[in-house]
This record gives sequence, C-alpha cells and structure tokens, in this order.
Amino acid sequence: MGAFIIGIIIVFLLFTFSPKLRFWIDGGKKGLKDYEDITGEETSTFGNNKMVLDEATKFNLVTKFSQQRMDSLGFNEDLSLMPQSQLLGLPECNIVTIIESYYLLKKRGETHNKIIETIELQRSEFDVKPIILKNELSLKDYIYARIEHELPLEAGFHVGENGFTIQHINNIYNSANKIYNLS
Repeated sequence: MGAFIIGIIIVFLLFTFSPKLRFWIDGGKKGLKDYEDITGEETSTFGNNKMVLDEATKFNLVTKFSQQRMDSLGFNEDLSLMPQSQLLGLPECNIVTIIESYYLLKKRGETHNKIIETIELQRSEFDVKPIILKNELSLKDYIYARIEHELPLEAGFHVGENGFTIQHINNIYNSANKIYNLS
C-alpha cells in the first residue's frame, strides 16, 4: 500500500512539474512531436523539464506558421533566415504576441477581463483607426476581432486573403495556446 501511495505522489509530481509530460498526456506521441516541432526542443520528459519560452521559441513558432502560409502561396523563401525585426511585422507574430502576453499576465494573477483590457489598451495605442473591443470576449474571439481590425491596416489584406485564413489563425492559436498555457 505504501509503494502505491509513493507511486501516486511521484506521478503527481512529474505531472505537476513537467509541462512536457502534460503535453505528452494531452497528445501522446503526437503531442511530444508537436512540442518538438513548435519549440525546436528535444521532447525528453526526464531531467530539465522546465519549459522556458524565450524569444527564440516565440520566433520559431512565428516562423513555422509564416513559412506554412508562404509555402501555400507558392513562395520559395526560407523565412528562418528572416531577421526577428521583420518577423515582428508578420500577422502570425501578432497572434503569438497576444497569447504570450495573455499567459504572462495570467501567471501574475490577473483576471481574464483585466488581461484582455490591458492588452487592448496597449494595442489600441498604436491603432491608426482606434476601436474599442469588449473585455468580455474569449481570448480566441479577441484575437479574431483584433486581427480583423489590424490586418487591413498593417498588412494591407483581409482575413481570407494571402493564405491568412480562419483555419490558419486557428492553427496558430491552438499551437501557441498549448505551448504558452503549459509554460
């Protein structure tokens, strides 16, 4: 009986302190493969399991989805060679940055509505044509609304054009949300 309880405690501790293990449990082998593809980190669940999402991880994520979009449009450029300053201007980076900010503020104990309000205040400061978005929106709905507003102003095209589809937005959202929610 004592060995069983110790086993349960060990599994609990591994699950609690190992985001990679949680990623694996959520998605099995595919979950670990997704983690490796998105972050570029090895997927071992032993040893140093603290996921640290640094700028390189963020830009790997942005590059991955930007590359997918460019490939779907028939461009043969290697976006991994693009400087980070240029990646910052891509709409994929807007989505990842919003999600990154959301989970950073969430870890600090902010409520959902306060987080959306804070992000909206910060992003609206740079709007050429400011709009006010409600803070009751879900994170996904907020991102949709923000992208629908920012994309024509910043990139010169609308959702659904240039490979920037709802499915593309969902893919970015789902991957970034998984990664940042586990960090």
